Amino acid sequence: MGMSQPRISALCDEGVFKPNEAGELLRAESIRAGFEWLRARLGEGKSAVGNEKLAILQLERRMRQIQVDKEEGKLVPADAVKGAWANIVLLVRQKLLKVANKVSPRLVFAKSESEIEKEIHGEIEEALRDLSRTPAIEGSEVQTTLPV
Repeated sequence: MGMSQPRISALCDEGVFKPNEAGELLRAESIRAGFEWLRARLGEGKSAVGNEKLAILQLERRMRQIQVDKEEGKLVPADAVKGAWANIVLLVRQKLLKVANKVSPRLVFAKSESEIEKEIHGEIEEALRDLSRTPAIEGSEVQTTLPV
């Protein structure tokens, strides 16, 4: 088979070649066992290569799907989403900061805690209603700097 004696001994230790009771290797049986061993090793290599090819194909498919989704407008750039959320947060902040300015002059005339609570609650509800009616952030002009 063209193998060195140390390699044959190693394959015997691995159980690929099985000597008979006299400790001899039978030629036909050893050749068959050698081919089975080679076939198994080649099969392992094929499956590793096959797994790599499958992973590459799956990645390429995913990239094509992302491209299609982008072209169909299903994907939004992360910077656009961050910008939109920053605008929403600033808008909410502005509305909530206005609550104190709008309600404080009326609180001077409140006679009880329940009246104070009612005024504050009413102003907060009005701010939330305004926010729910606000047009899409994308087209609206929202202040992008925080007041000091």
